[in-house]
Amino acid sequence: RVARRAGAVKRDNSIGSAKVAARQRIAAQLAPDAWVLEAFAGEGLLYDAVWRPFLGATIDRDETKVQRAAKRRPRWAVYRCDAAKALRHGFMRHVPFQVLDLDAYGSPWPFFMAWCESERRRAPATHVICTDGYMARASVGSPDRALFPEAAGKRDGFLSQDNLTYLARVHEKVRQWAGLFGGR
Repeated sequence: RVARRAGAVKRDNSIGSAKVAARQRIAAQLAPDAWVLEAFAGEGLLYDAVWRPFLGATIDRDETKVQRAAKRRPRWAVYRCDAAKALRHGFMRHVPFQVLDLDAYGSPWPFFMAWCESERRRAPATHVICTDGYMARASVGSPDRALFPEAAGKRDGFLSQDNLTYLARVHEKVRQWAGLFGGR
């Protein structure tokens, strides 16, 4: 499926093999009864290739994707809603997820921040996987609000593809947000 946003063409799973390989490395470490929270149902590639054997839950705003996911994931909870709002307000708060998979089109950081800020039962260890497509458009878009709240309203090359500044801020914010619940 192709979705158009701000003149750019986004494709689900445009780097599918790399996404699958990263998740397979984590899946190999999980117990058979592990729970996976896939914050975006998408087209189902990651579920089919990696997460199918596990229990889980998924969210998506797109009705078609939600319907498809509900049919393909009979053992999973499937909901149509805004992922950031759902995560912030404790979506599935009773489940200690061992995996949080944030395969966002753009920035995964508002969703990770929302998950960290929420009150929920936490697993002793949760693998967090973030697909971050933000830097591909950073030179023309607005700064990521979760990572750079001080840059609200700035545009046009705020970071100018400065990967070091971006990665340093990601590390800083991940530590800060995980610290909200005693994580690291």
